[in-house]
Amino acid sequence: MVDRDGSYSYSDVRKVTVKGLEGILQLSEVTPNPASNNAKVLVTISEPMNVNIEIIDLNGRKVLDIMNGTLASTREINFNLSTVPSGTYTLVLRSGDILLTKTFTVTK
Repeated sequence: MVDRDGSYSYSDVRKVTVKGLEGILQLSEVTPNPASNNAKVLVTISEPMNVNIEIIDLNGRKVLDIMNGTLASTREINFNLSTVPSGTYTLVLRSGDILLTKTFTVTK
C-alpha cells in the first residue's frame, strides 16, 4: 500500500490454501528463480485429482507442457527449461475449478 505522502508498508506473508470442489491444492514458488536449464515446483494435493501444468509466455502462448494427468499426493515436479528462451513466464496449474499461477524468470 502506498499512502498519499509516498510512504509505504508491506503486509505479512501469508500461506494460501485453495479449496475447490474436488479438494485442496497448493502450489509452491518455482525454484530456482531465476532458472536456467531446470526448475521445480512442489504440488500439495489432498486427494487424487486430474491436473494440467504448463508454461505460458507473456503473450499468452503455451511454451511447454509439463504434466497432464492424475496426481494423488504431494509431489515435486521437475521440468527441463533447456529449450525455453530467456524471459518471464507463468507456470499455470489447472485442476477442475482451480487455477493457480506462479511467475518466474528464465535466464540463459
